[in-house]
Amino acid sequence: MMKNIKVNFMDIFFSVIMPVTLEMYEGAANNRVEKFRRAVKSLLTNLFPDAHRELIIVSDGCELSEAIFKDEFSMYKNLRFYKIPKQPLFSGNVRQFGLNKSRGEYILYLDSDDVIGEWHLTNIQRGLKANSFPDWAYYDDYIVRGIRDIALKKVYIQHGSIGTSSICHKRLPEFTWEGCDGYGHDWTFIQKLMKHNNKPPKLAKAQYFIHHIPNLVDF
Repeated sequence: MMKNIKVNFMDIFFSVIMPVTLEMYEGAANNRVEKFRRAVKSLLTNLFPDAHRELIIVSDGCELSEAIFKDEFSMYKNLRFYKIPKQPLFSGNVRQFGLNKSRGEYILYLDSDDVIGEWHLTNIQRGLKANSFPDWAYYDDYIVRGIRDIALKKVYIQHGSIGTSSICHKRLPEFTWEGCDGYGHDWTFIQKLMKHNNKPPKLAKAQYFIHHIPNLVDF
C-alpha cells in the first residue's frame, strides 16, 4: 500500500498552498463552497503519506471558509488554516503568506475549485527523484469539461500555458510572490523561477484537474 512509502527527506516533503475566497467575482466559478470542500477532500484522499504532506489554506478575508474549516476539517493535523485581511484581487500576498508558513521541501499549489488525483503527489515525488531533485519543475494537467469529458492539457513554458496548477518548486528564499500581483501574477512568479533555471524538467503522470465549469461539483 502507498501509505507505507518511506520518504527519507524532511518530515514534510510537500507543502500544498490553497488560497481561498468564497465570494463571487468576475470569472469566478459557481458553487464555490462545494468546490472548496471537494478540493480539500482531494488532498485528504491522496495516497502520499499523511506525515509527509501538509495543506496550507489561506483565507483571503473569507469568514465562510473559516467556518467550514472549523466544522469539517479542523481535526486533520496536516491541514492548517489561516485568515488574513482581504487582499486586492489576484494579489501575490495570499500565496506568499502560505509560503511563509510552509514547512515542506517542495511547494505545490491547489486552487480551491480544482482537484488533485490520488497519485498526484506520489508521481511528482518520483519525477523529482528521477531528475535529481531540481529547484523547480513543471508538468501537464487536465481540463475537466464534464464528468466524462476530461482532456489532457499540454503545458509549455510560455504565457497563457503554464500556471500554478502545473508547477512545483523548492522552498528557497529567492522564490517569492512579492511583486507578483494582478491577473498575470502566476506568470510573473514563473518568470522568477525561469531566471533561476530556464530549462526545468517536465515531470510525467501528474494528476491536477482544472475545474472551471459552472455548476459541476461531482467528480
